[in-house]
This record gives sequence, C-alpha cells and structure tokens, in this order.
Amino acid sequence: MIKVLFLTMYSGEGDFEQSQESAKKQEGIKADFFTVKNLSMEDAHVAIYSHWNKHKDEYDMFVKLDADMVFDNTEKVIQVWNNIKDTDIACLIVPIHDYLRWKNVPGMVFGTKQCSFNIDKVKAKAQFDTGVYVIEDGYKKLESNRLAPSGLHGHFSLPIQAFSQGVKRRIRGQWDIHREVTQLFISNNDVLRFMFLVGWELGDNKLKDDYDYTNALFNKCFNEAEKLIAEGKNLNDIVDTIKKL
Repeated sequence: MIKVLFLTMYSGEGDFEQSQESAKKQEGIKADFFTVKNLSMEDAHVAIYSHWNKHKDEYDMFVKLDADMVFDNTEKVIQVWNNIKDTDIACLIVPIHDYLRWKNVPGMVFGTKQCSFNIDKVKAKAQFDTGVYVIEDGYKKLESNRLAPSGLHGHFSLPIQAFSQGVKRRIRGQWDIHREVTQLFISNNDVLRFMFLVGWELGDNKLKDDYDYTNALFNKCFNEAEKLIAEGKNLNDIVDTIKKL
C-alpha cells in the first residue's frame, strides 16, 4: 500500500468537506493530510510546498488537492500511481472537470519524491505554479488527458469562490476563460457565473492588486456584489456601484 500526502489550502470553500471525504475514500493507499487554513495565497503556497520538501522522503506521492476539488471515484489516486510508478514521470497534472467552464481544465497535481518546489519562486500574485516545480535530472513533468478527469472542480462552490476566480482570471488576462463563462452564463443565468463576471469586471481596477480571501477590500466588494445581485441589479449597475466604494 502506497503512502500519499494530500496538500490542501482552505479558505472557507464550500467544497472542502466533500473534497476531504473523497480523498479519504481513495482505495489502495495510506493517506495523510496537510491542510493550511485561512492564510494569504502566498503564505499558503509556501506552507504546503515547504512541508512537502521537508517530508517527501516519507511518501510515495503527493496530491495537490485544492479545497474546491472533489474526486468523483475511489480509484483515481491509485490509477495515477500505477501510470507513473517505474517511469521517468516525477509530476503529472491530470485535467479536472470545471463547473464554471463546464469542461476539463488543467487541474489536480500528482507528484513523486523526485518532484520538489522552489520556494523562492512563490512571489508574484496569481503565478504560484509558474516555475516552482523542481524536477530531478532524468525525470519530467507532464499533463495526461488520458487519465482525465481527475475529479470535479468548483461543482459545490460558494459564490465568493466564483467571485475570486473572476478577479484572478482578469488579473491573468485570461480572456478565453471569460468568453467561455460568459456564453454559459447567457444560456444558464446562474449565480456562480454571475459572480465570476462581477469579479472579472473588478479585476482590472478596484481589485487589480488582489483576489485574496484575507483581503478586506476584496471581502467588502464581494459582500456588496452579493447584496446587489439579491436585489436583482444587472452586471453594469453592480460594477459601477462597487467601483464607487
């Protein structure tokens, strides 16, 4: 039986309990959990990456299981392990089915002890996975569509999570994601995608520097957006009102 460490950052996500339960139900593994709660994005990433660097020799594999990710079957972890053991793959990214975009997107990260993290790279906001992977010589990092989906992403989320996603995607300039969510909102008109679009509109002005749950301005803007949506306001009116806060 392999030893697996689940690395999770929690900031009040509505998916968290289901996420943890789905990990505990994974078959063929001995699971340990390292969860950091209510830290800033940067501090949370530094904490989980540092923990793995320190303890990686105690485990066969880690899973970066964000608090909004839920396994949709009980054999996914051992399936991934069986595909990377005795190979030159140190890190495998398996796409996950995303609620907001309603398709598989780059998602859950699985890594062996041949994969560690460069903590010094965890600096720029919205870029915590860029350049942080350190892969031992002779090994590689890959993405596997063949094993997708690894689970469900954001299917049980709270509105504040979708709002944060909108801000983050605007900061990153990911217009393709905005177009996808907009088209789905037009056909479905649901609260989570509405919140994403409000966050997006604020991501280049009012909240251009932060999408962190611990940020006071972020929470003030979200609370106002939630109130205005409940009042039946349209997107433009909501954004104009929040910009004046």
